[in-house]
Amino acid sequence: MAYKDILVVTDDSPQCEERVNVAMRLAARHEAHVIGLTVQAHGDLQSYAEMSLPVDLVEHQHRVEDEARVRIRQKFERQLAPSGIAFEWYSVDDDPVKAVALFGRHADLAVIGQDDPESRGFGISRDLAEHVVLASGRPVRDQLHSAH
Repeated sequence: MAYKDILVVTDDSPQCEERVNVAMRLAARHEAHVIGLTVQAHGDLQSYAEMSLPVDLVEHQHRVEDEARVRIRQKFERQLAPSGIAFEWYSVDDDPVKAVALFGRHADLAVIGQDDPESRGFGISRDLAEHVVLASGRPVRDQLHSAH
């Protein structure tokens, strides 16, 4: 099967660089396009909490998030630019599972990575891979148990 669009979830974790490298190698092999996606969860609770927090604290949090998005995007673009591989990058504020599943439905392959409880940072979502597999509406093959 040839891949045309490869989605890769980008975040502030140390593992993100390798995840992007995997997407790049696959894209080079299949002459595919890479889509980087950073997702930050913003729920109703946060909006409710923001109303009771000092304005400067909320503004500071938004600045920190914006700076993280810029860092993630710049790192992603620096990795891909020299390769000659076509790419684009998106940042969305949404439920991570919902957003990755939606973007994944429009890609041929999603490179998500495994949960690392030690990683903390912007765009990192716990148990994302497991939940996206169930929400994506796409077939999944377990390589570990399908080696017959």
